[in-house]
Amino acid sequence: MVIFYDGWCPFCTQQAKRLKKLDWFGLVDAVSFREPDVCRAYGLDPERAARRIQAIVGRSGKRVEGFAVVVRVACRIPLYWPLLPALLAIRAVGLGDVLYDRFAARRTLIVPTCAGETCIPHFGYLQQSKEMEK
Repeated sequence: MVIFYDGWCPFCTQQAKRLKKLDWFGLVDAVSFREPDVCRAYGLDPERAARRIQAIVGRSGKRVEGFAVVVRVACRIPLYWPLLPALLAIRAVGLGDVLYDRFAARRTLIVPTCAGETCIPHFGYLQQSKEMEK
């Protein structure tokens, strides 16, 4: 499974690093979709990836996003297994993506602003599209 996280999001980057440490069996690769050529190489829509975490699962290449990625990651990481009943219950009642989208819309982004060889971080928040706020 390859997950595509937002490398401009400190929380997302921290979680990707934590995931790498906890992935004892090497079942999940975490890649920032903000890295050059990642979106093109994997056929990702950068705007969609900016709103929700994306993943490609297994050899079939099935694509999932948002809360479905959280659940699939939890299935692959033994230390997250105790969370699975709660995650599955949240998904079953239809709150998974609602809660995920609300959290994702409020995350802080550090966007590099570069002029020549000098880059200055710019702090901001993800701006959700109107359809994602519904």
